[in-house]
Amino acid sequence: MAVRRTSRLALLAATATALVAAAATTLPAVSAAPSPTAAAAAGGAAATGAASPATPSGDADAAAPTTCASRGGHYAARGGRLAVAPVWEAAAASSPGWVRSPAPQSASFTTTSPALTWQPTASVFSPTLEPGTEGVLRLPFTVDVAGHYRVLLHSASAGVTDANDVWFSLNWPRRRSAYVRDRGNEDDRSLSRIDTVASGGYVKMYQNVGAGRWTWETNTIDENDHILVTRWLTPGRVYVARLAARSAVYSVDRLVLFACDKTLEGEGSCDDSTGTWKRAVEADDAVCMGTAAGGVGQDGA
Repeated sequence: MAVRRTSRLALLAATATALVAAAATTLPAVSAAPSPTAAAAAGGAAATGAASPATPSGDADAAAPTTCASRGGHYAARGGRLAVAPVWEAAAASSPGWVRSPAPQSASFTTTSPALTWQPTASVFSPTLEPGTEGVLRLPFTVDVAGHYRVLLHSASAGVTDANDVWFSLNWPRRRSAYVRDRGNEDDRSLSRIDTVASGGYVKMYQNVGAGRWTWETNTIDENDHILVTRWLTPGRVYVARLAARSAVYSVDRLVLFACDKTLEGEGSCDDSTGTWKRAVEADDAVCMGTAAGGVGQDGA
């Protein structure tokens, strides 16, 4: 990461040591049981006649990981808000580098689900990975409100301007671009496109709040902070978000999408710290539902 590069060797070494100590449990061969919130919600859905939830299995004798994605299920947004804990899909990742670590706690955020750290015992300055080459987590989802959705990650990193990022992908239009908006330009609230052909549809998502600090700050575009906003999403279609490893000693425990109006300022907008934003980051885990009719949404729809 080339954003405001500084030399903080002592701080990074101390932070890396702390994160290594926290990430004490490697993910098992099969996924853990769903979080209490998700399990309770799934039970409620079944009782009302909804599709059977495809929740992760705790069966130690399972031949392969049983996850929402591997069972053809999807996470269902509610009220224009989607909150997903990627840990449930980690057992089915393309690499075993994701390690389970204790859940982060703060005055403004509490969760019962564990976080994931990519290679917590590696050097903070390990070479970064190319887009989509390792540790790919597939997170299929549906929305219930049509519109653009702001993308947020709740993350922590070992560095301020290095080792502070992960790859993210969605069904971008024609697989050629992602939508972004300049954080520092309040006079222009329009979305622009960035080309993702060379990166296989992935964009870099990073945060610069300080080593070892959990944050919702989620930026893209080096040295020019932009927020990421999806294409227009339609209810009834299944989209697939992907997180892929990039930097070592990077932790994440939530992917959040929330419907917002890119032209508004304040409440209802895609801005930080509005009521819309706060309700999204405080949302319960989305329930994993059964396979939806129509299959996975395609680009250009």
